[in-house]
Order: sequence, then C-alpha cells, then structure tokens
Amino acid sequence: MTGIHDPAAPRRDELRLLLDDLACISGTLSEIMTVWRRVQPSRPELRLGRLVLLQDAAGIRAATTGPGCPEAGDRGLWELLAAAVRRAQARLTVLTSAAVPG
Repeated sequence: MTGIHDPAAPRRDELRLLLDDLACISGTLSEIMTVWRRVQPSRPELRLGRLVLLQDAAGIRAATTGPGCPEAGDRGLWELLAAAVRRAQARLTVLTSAAVPG
C-alpha cells in the first residue's frame, strides 16, 4: 500500500500561519492605538490617523521613541509588530515561490 502525499498540505499550513501573522499585525496596531489614545492629552502629535499606512511605521515609531520624546509605552508593541511583519513577509515569499512552477 502506498501512502498518499498531499502537496497542498504544506501550502495550507503556510497560508494559515500567514493569516495568523496578519491577525497579529492587526491586533498589535489596535493595541498601539489604545496606548496612543491614553497618552493623547500629553502627546497631541500621536494622532491615530498616522497609523493607517503601515509603510510609514518607521517614521511613526520614531515619533514615540525618538531622542527627547517622552516614552508613550508602545516600544514592545512596535517590536512585536516588526516581528509579525517579518514572519508574514517570509511566509508570503514561501507561498509565492511554491506557486511558481520551477
């Protein structure tokens, strides 16, 4: 009796893990927004609208952790977000390279 090999299974696992990473990114951004809401009275430059574009994350992060800036309390959240983005990028690379016949 031969075993059945399902080549799609690893791809499904990677897709599930990618979705988990994207959920982590979304949840972490939500937590950062909560932190910013709490410090808004003393840090008016931390407008929630600045978190809309993830591409701007590095410039926005600098606004909360730069020299001379009081700590907003979101440092660990930014580290969590960066790790989830790196994982998602790596998984997306695996998924797209597996989809291209080679």
